[in-house]
Amino acid sequence: MSTISAGNTTTTAYVESADTSGNLVFTATSQIVDMSGVTGAVVVPVGTTAQRPASATNGAIRYNSTTNALETYATFWQILKQGAYTISYLLVAGGGGGGTPGGSANAGGAGGGGGGVISGSSSVTSGTVYSIAVGAGGTTGGTGVNGTNGGNSTITALSLNAIGGGGGAANGAGSAGGSGGGGAFNAGAGGAGTSGQGNTGGSAALSTAAPYPNAGGGGAGAVGGATTTTVGGNGGAGLVNSITGSSVTYAGGGGGSVYAILGGSAGTGGSGGGGNGGANSNPTAGSANTGGGGGGGSSGSALYVGANGGSGVVILSIPTIYYTGTYTGSPTVTTSGSNTILTYTASSGSYTA
Repeated sequence: MSTISAGNTTTTAYVESADTSGNLVFTATSQIVDMSGVTGAVVVPVGTTAQRPASATNGAIRYNSTTNALETYATFWQILKQGAYTISYLLVAGGGGGGTPGGSANAGGAGGGGGGVISGSSSVTSGTVYSIAVGAGGTTGGTGVNGTNGGNSTITALSLNAIGGGGGAANGAGSAGGSGGGGAFNAGAGGAGTSGQGNTGGSAALSTAAPYPNAGGGGAGAVGGATTTTVGGNGGAGLVNSITGSSVTYAGGGGGSVYAILGGSAGTGGSGGGGNGGANSNPTAGSANTGGGGGGGSSGSALYVGANGGSGVVILSIPTIYYTGTYTGSPTVTTSGSNTILTYTASSGSYTA
């Protein structure tokens, strides 16, 4: 037992004089350090990021002179509660479903549009809960009906809303969306895309004879492919983003189909998860968590329904010094450089800044 002197007062405390590092160590768990009568301030250790203790203990506190902020150790070093800081984000909506023909006399089946894509940075406020929704992929609308639009991906508190991709046409024009769905063989126009998020779907030429080619859905990076007289339009290319630390392409459009029993080739899906159109075969779906549009269904020896669009994704990149580790929705947690990356692939979740 040793004594701690303060001015003219000597107080007995349950402390050792020092450990091997020169630290005072309280040995009685019930002891409380009471400085409520003091009007000054406690001066904590000061050092740069590089000078952090190599083996810190949970609850340790220091002033980081590199970031000019108090920080605490809780599994990793993080800044104590701060008013606001900046994060980066990527929102990709669900891709549109491919159209389904009504039979050999109505052979339309255009590709679904890729989901809308929003990326950028925003200031967040400490302690605020940011609710996140991830859009589902669109589905087939039924025989002779346009594919359904994909679901929106949102961060409501930041007013961010990526629009779901438009459904591919079964007859006539494709549906509008983040990127528009492709048009059907009877001179159907491509659906409109959302400004700043995606592109229009491809348009189909008027075709009064087989193989009735259908257009591709628009992608986040390019418009959907138009048809030739015998070939379905390709899906529009997706958009590359590197928020995770790796370059990934998102939200390609789905390819359009053809009435394949009489020849012709289906369009291929755009880069970024878009599915291929059918050609007397099942089309392929947009890839999950890319926002790719589904391929258009075809007819021929059988009726093949349009494929589903791929689900979307929401990704946050948070400076690790500010990262709180508080979230819902089971995002995948990774790191890239000095940032912690949260990737949300489920339908909903949240992050508390």
